[in-house]
Amino acid sequence: MTSFGVEVQSVAVSDYVPGELLNDGYDSLISMVNWPEQAGVIASDFLADRVHFKGKQLHIGRNMRDDEKQYFSGTWKELSHRQYRLEDEKNRFSQVLPFQDQSVVLENTQGQTVGRLKTQELAPEEYPFGVIENGHAFLPMFERKGAVFLESLDVISQWLERLESEKMSRPFLTISDFNPLRDMSVATYLQEELVKTTYPYILSSTSVSQNNTILPYKLFTNALRAFASTGVIFLETPVVNNVDLNDQRALKQLMEQQISLLVDRHVYPVGISAPGYWNQDLQYQEDGLAISDTVILRENPPIERVFYRNQTGESITYKNALFDLPYDYLSGIEWTDKDNPNDYRFPMPTTISFSFPNSKKEVDHLIQEVKEAPIVFSVSEADQHFTVQTQTQKIEFRNNRFFLNNQIVNGLADTGASTVEKQRFTGLFSFFFSITNNILIGVVTLTLIILIILFMIGRKNYRSKYINKEEDK
Repeated sequence: MTSFGVEVQSVAVSDYVPGELLNDGYDSLISMVNWPEQAGVIASDFLADRVHFKGKQLHIGRNMRDDEKQYFSGTWKELSHRQYRLEDEKNRFSQVLPFQDQSVVLENTQGQTVGRLKTQELAPEEYPFGVIENGHAFLPMFERKGAVFLESLDVISQWLERLESEKMSRPFLTISDFNPLRDMSVATYLQEELVKTTYPYILSSTSVSQNNTILPYKLFTNALRAFASTGVIFLETPVVNNVDLNDQRALKQLMEQQISLLVDRHVYPVGISAPGYWNQDLQYQEDGLAISDTVILRENPPIERVFYRNQTGESITYKNALFDLPYDYLSGIEWTDKDNPNDYRFPMPTTISFSFPNSKKEVDHLIQEVKEAPIVFSVSEADQHFTVQTQTQKIEFRNNRFFLNNQIVNGLADTGASTVEKQRFTGLFSFFFSITNNILIGVVTLTLIILIILFMIGRKNYRSKYINKEEDK
């Protein structure tokens, strides 16, 4: 929803406060039922308030209540033990869905329908997938991948009444999970191969706030500069392994320090990439995401690796909030035109991401997937305007050029770093250790020479003795 430019307050029904829905000025409501057996028990206060809610509503899943059904014409049917094929209403794609134990559908409706569900039977039945009527909408299911996701996006965008000119865009090509520990020879090969695809791209990378003078960091930033010559760099937020609320909110300082060190190496990150849950935490928003007007919101990690600092459930909006869709999430979709890429356009800013490869063989596979992707990637990156603002630096990407503190950056200079300067050690005992090393080397060398001489003398004596014995015989 953030990518649609909508401010959202997420509330678990178990945490709902009576009156909250009616008193806090909400104009829309999404009821997502992902635990239908218990939804009515734990949500009684919410259900009572929803009856009096005057805004538009979207219901996702089962347990459709009478106060919601009243907005729709047609007949509600509860089906069990069905498998469906979901077909796009524009006949662009379809997909056979996993087996459904229970499902709810609406037939014979007068509302606007999006997509078709066809049962996989000898005598197939057909039902609308999404329905929009009287400003309200219904989705029988939701997933973050496949045809269900694409059709759900169409329903949500139309329910939000987004104008056609505002919403449709091709996805950006994104390479994610780059970091200083990657094989830089693989990075070089990937950058060279990406250039051949002619697609602009986003490289999403973590960085460090120390050890910036050692060779690996210099090679890492050299690789980043190479990627930035044909794409743009987004800084991935640090991985959170635990929460220390007494760390004086070190995240902001850490992010700014990483950016400053990158700028020192002529690397200019122009956006931030973070897990989606960061945008529902006040401190993560203020100390991490607020640095940039453009963010990539990635899929959340497993629940055991989600660590909040100040969870509010309130998502804020950005100038550009790109929804990250891993390329693998498109697998299983059958495209009608299998021979040519489809000019499919998402109803909100989107990136299709590939994980950074670990070998040149994986690079070849990634490039092949990019070339054979069923969707055309965006080529309008040069028209974008991205900004990162810290306390000391303002980095912009506009008109296909980089700007630092409002001054154009004249190319991505190579600062060197392919060799390590020979270290000269100094200190109180440096002369002593230097002399000791030389003495030890001399002793070892002399010992080896003596041993070789003794070996040769012994061999000569033994050989002479053996020959004399043979002559006596």
